[in-house]
Amino acid sequence: MSSPVTTHSRANTIAAGVFLICLGFLFYTNWWWPGILLAIAVSTSIKDYLRGRIYDMVLSIAIFGGLFAFFYFNADMTVAVPVLLTLAGIFLIVRELYFRKPRTSEDRTEDVSQQISDESHHD
Repeated sequence: MSSPVTTHSRANTIAAGVFLICLGFLFYTNWWWPGILLAIAVSTSIKDYLRGRIYDMVLSIAIFGGLFAFFYFNADMTVAVPVLLTLAGIFLIVRELYFRKPRTSEDRTEDVSQQISDESHHD
């Protein structure tokens, strides 16, 4: 894993902006399916890259890009999608159990800030 390019909240904001741009493109072209899969892939991958989570970025591109390709080329989904999703799930579990980096003070600070934000929205 590489180091984060920016903070978690900034990465989320940039990814949301990219997703809105993609949605604008989809409205303009009226190419909703399977175009929405590319919009999700692009915005998720950018967020993962900005957070320094290169493995997650590759996984996002593989899952959503693979699904896009299958739908775009009308491939048989009965085998490909379950295999793709199962492999992605295994990857996430193995990565979390065996390759997780220790939490930094920045991670803990963002968790506390998020809790405070969540509590203020509930009032």
